[in-house]
Amino acid sequence: MYPDSGEDPPTEAVTLEQALALAVGWQREGRLDAAEPVYRQILAVLPDQPDALHFLGLLEFQRGHEDAALEWLARAVAVAPGHAGLRSNHGNVLQTLGRLDEAEREYRAALAAEPALVAAWNNLGVVLHAAGRRHEAIEAYRHALELEASSAADHHRLATLLERCHEYEAAAVHHRAALALDPQHLGATRALGHALSRLGRLDEAAVAYRAWLALEPGHPLAELRLAACGGAPAPARCSDAVVRGLFDQYAGHFDAHLRGTLDYHAPERLADALALVLDAPAAALDVLDAGCGTGLCGPLLRPYARQLSGVDLSPKMLEQAAALAMYDALETAELCAWLNAHPGAFDLLVAADTLCYFGPLADFAAAAAAALRPGGWLAFTLETHTEALDHRLNACGRYSHAPDYPLRVLAGAGFGQLRSQPVVLRRERGAPVEGLVVLARRPATPGYACAD
Repeated sequence: MYPDSGEDPPTEAVTLEQALALAVGWQREGRLDAAEPVYRQILAVLPDQPDALHFLGLLEFQRGHEDAALEWLARAVAVAPGHAGLRSNHGNVLQTLGRLDEAEREYRAALAAEPALVAAWNNLGVVLHAAGRRHEAIEAYRHALELEASSAADHHRLATLLERCHEYEAAAVHHRAALALDPQHLGATRALGHALSRLGRLDEAAVAYRAWLALEPGHPLAELRLAACGGAPAPARCSDAVVRGLFDQYAGHFDAHLRGTLDYHAPERLADALALVLDAPAAALDVLDAGCGTGLCGPLLRPYARQLSGVDLSPKMLEQAAALAMYDALETAELCAWLNAHPGAFDLLVAADTLCYFGPLADFAAAAAAALRPGGWLAFTLETHTEALDHRLNACGRYSHAPDYPLRVLAGAGFGQLRSQPVVLRRERGAPVEGLVVLARRPATPGYACAD
């Protein structure tokens, strides 16, 4: 009963419980070849022994034999339907295989048998979260913490979900609880400042961001967020690393979030404004979608374009844009440097929700003027504020601008036919985000502004 275990077998008979304990110990050490024959020999004598069925099922899953694992586990459940640990482990296997409804059933069966089983409450929370049932998931995680509040990871997991439900006060409480248990917990350190900034507690947020920088010196997002809550001078624009990291992470659900959650319509507002100044679409223009992201502007610009190009800092966003088969060229680059490297290349340059990552706009205006041909149009959106500041880095990490500021900058860069229109760009937490659609034209003759 002890094949190739690396240990000498005992010289006297062992009980079933002793044999199982040895096999389970070997399995947990990863010595599957030693454990498996023990389970099979037990089952040869006792075909319905639930622990042998249970752990052999888990062993088969460790080997990657999914069908065999589920067969052994189902047999174990049939024999011992009230075995909480078995039902919870069966749920873990089903969850890993993406069979969430079945996994939920198993976790609930485990909890019916043993209501204080912390692992089952946590795993039920994971399944409910994956199924989009966030508030139910929060309650499951809370049950787990009420039973055993000793895990920083569990507090952080609950806090993260509370943030996604905009329950920032409760999230901050659990982030702090995680840090009380593990002061080096990087996830809680990173997230605490965000929750506090959402609550408007910027001085506390600055302390949290400094703690993040103590763990990760020079981290570009931590530096930006520290500046955004007033703890350091604001940079002229968000760094390439911040923008790339943010949107690479965001790419897979960007469109659904913007359209479904934020009611985002900046591309349509730009298209409406351009229709008032451009000739009817005739596929005759060389067009640049600046900060094109996933390509939300592409279908609106394509009718005007002989050549439609896109540039963005995020490779993951550009992968989404490429899948539209709408663009003739897509490049990963920082916008101003890229514009300066393409003088006189475009008849139309559009930037939807791109300049919220820029503070001063003079460099962008000069680069856009250089990249446009005489008579070419520039159109963009930006967020606005009512303070006596040309530009401001907000606690969310985006910039807003005074309504008259972009027109002054564009005039200084030689643009004419300046016009702007107030719009609602999207909604956040139920409130409108106010902004502008701005249009400007490069003079048709160098040195002369275009007539309005």
